[in-house]
Amino acid sequence: MAQKIAQTHRIIIILSNHELALVQQFQTSLQAAYIRGVVVISGDQEWAQQYGAELLTILDNNSLWVGDGAPADVNSDVAANAKRYLGQDFKAIVFNCYSGFHPDGFGALSGTVVGGGVLVLLTPSFDQWASYQDPDYQRIAAHNTKISSHNFIQRIIDTLSQNEKLWRIEQQAAVNSFPPINAPAFTPTTDFTLTTDQLAAFDGIKKVAYGRAKRPLVITSDRGRGKSTALGVAAAELLQEATTRVALCAPSRASVNAVFSHAHASLPDSTLNGNTLACADRQLFFMPPDELLRLKPIADIVLVDEAAAIPASVLTAILLHYPRVVFATTVHGYEGNGRGFAVRFKQTLEDLRPQWRRVLLQQPVRWAEADFLESLTADLLLLNASESVITKPFVKGDLQLKFISGIDLMANEKLLGELFGLLVQAHYRTSPDDLRLLLDGPNIKVVVAVYDNAVVGGVLVSVEGNIEQQLHQPIEQGDRRVSGHLVPQLLAAQAAMQNILGLGCWRVMRIAVHPDLRRHAIGRKLLDAVVDKARTKRQDYVATSFASSADVVDFWQANGFTLQHIGWRRDSVSGGHAVVMARPISDATINIFNQQNQRLRTQLPILLAATLGNVEAEIAVRYIKNMPLTDQHISAADGREIGLFVDHQRSFETSIAALSNAALMLLANLNDQKLCELVVVKVLQHKPWQQTADLFGYSGKGEIIADLKQAYRGLL
Repeated sequence: MAQKIAQTHRIIIILSNHELALVQQFQTSLQAAYIRGVVVISGDQEWAQQYGAELLTILDNNSLWVGDGAPADVNSDVAANAKRYLGQDFKAIVFNCYSGFHPDGFGALSGTVVGGGVLVLLTPSFDQWASYQDPDYQRIAAHNTKISSHNFIQRIIDTLSQNEKLWRIEQQAAVNSFPPINAPAFTPTTDFTLTTDQLAAFDGIKKVAYGRAKRPLVITSDRGRGKSTALGVAAAELLQEATTRVALCAPSRASVNAVFSHAHASLPDSTLNGNTLACADRQLFFMPPDELLRLKPIADIVLVDEAAAIPASVLTAILLHYPRVVFATTVHGYEGNGRGFAVRFKQTLEDLRPQWRRVLLQQPVRWAEADFLESLTADLLLLNASESVITKPFVKGDLQLKFISGIDLMANEKLLGELFGLLVQAHYRTSPDDLRLLLDGPNIKVVVAVYDNAVVGGVLVSVEGNIEQQLHQPIEQGDRRVSGHLVPQLLAAQAAMQNILGLGCWRVMRIAVHPDLRRHAIGRKLLDAVVDKARTKRQDYVATSFASSADVVDFWQANGFTLQHIGWRRDSVSGGHAVVMARPISDATINIFNQQNQRLRTQLPILLAATLGNVEAEIAVRYIKNMPLTDQHISAADGREIGLFVDHQRSFETSIAALSNAALMLLANLNDQKLCELVVVKVLQHKPWQQTADLFGYSGKGEIIADLKQAYRGLL
């Protein structure tokens, strides 16, 4: 065992010669095979931290320490900042689990360890870890709740215990030799060359740029396969040849750091300044998806990276606007949503661009095949989880709905895997953090739909509201927020709804239905089950919040949910405005929501002319039609003005006030979608004539006026 020497209240660990030799042999074996190893150091916190520090002195100085206890000369950070290190390489990472096991952070950082490197986990003893008060669990502790389980950590312990390829070093045990590394010797080339897979992606990108238009390319890859390299080198090649403007789109600038780095390295004469790589008069420039669609900059080709983290509706809009697009995504990334992208977007491509092509990157670049850390990370975070395979024809009467607990999921790995896989394919923001929420969220309820012994639907519900009276005023005034009560606080602080904080709310966080069994009302049955259970628990309402798109608003409206709040900010990824929709249960919320519907209806014309001036007309029409209209009349004066506009020569400009006053009633009753959207764009959002003509394909003002007259004629 390592020698322990007490000195000024600290334990100084001196590795024995035997241990030093083992560590050096371990590192040499990993480097020879070009795979990444995992070391788990379990014991008291101070001992584990010091042992980990000594290992770093042997392993490599290109290292990162995550959490507390880092040596003074080692780069350190917290797991919450993991995404800032995407695209970087480390030979060794120490992940201090005493500072908390951050699922998303661990998943992101695991991919930054390069072939031949080591990930070191510092943990309590396995028989004590599950009872340790993990600090990161506070992120899922909602106000007025208490963490009562550590199922996620217990699953981590079980997975590590069963893995025979990691090296465990325990404080109270002799240090045994590391597990054998049975992998063939690997010699990475020192010259920069693209792999066969990368070359296929490189050639595919050039075909999109120079071949026939409207033939997009989809590049899918596991982590470490050199996707960013292929994109960067291809972008540089395009700029060197004839392409003048290459747009790079991704959820965040940090996620494309490596693309810019490889493009810059391939263009010695280029300059990289923020979001733009310039080479003479040619540019590679970055824009997030919402900005790309809002500004619609000129681009010869658009490279969309990490497409799985972008809603399919946004990808579709990019596809329709730009004739040359490449979509690239990580399939088993730390986001855990690549397969969902394949399911959600494939049919769109088949419908809109049937000549689309696909390249799959399978050959590892940053480590060798059969990598220890890659398989372990996938097991720990369920990155390989997928929805069940349905073989039996659907029979409605055989569907079962069940409320299940974290204990139930822990006891049934098949159930957990199928549910998590379903959530991954259905929602672009499902991540490893959601796995822990499923298993341990103190205010989380889970409903599954089971058919033929397989999970075919699921709902995650957050129990919110019933906030104590003394917090109502500071929350309403925007001076205070409490954790875990999203909807009640939004409605109180942003929508100015009185008395809402003291009412009980069940918020639907995620809802997913198996892609092969949609259109069988499974989603409706799941929501009805949630509402029925909430009623028995004496809750006041069920709600949901999401970045709005037409189809999603339609789904919730069809299930009895009405619009209660529209956020003025656009989501930076989806480009949609966040909305709250709710379904009342108690008499109190029926009255409150009816009042809010009328208030929103009064406010909406003003909002559409101001903060919602750029919201898509299709969405705005959904907003308006979702709100009940109680006042079904127009004033005599407005009616006369509208009649003069429709049947005579009164100008639009002179009639705008009357047209605006009657617009909501018109839209509530008008069934022609194009005319509805025209009224929104021209009458409520006050878009210029030319912009309106461009949006709808009119030749000029005369055609717009003619259709507006047609729309308003029904009111007379």
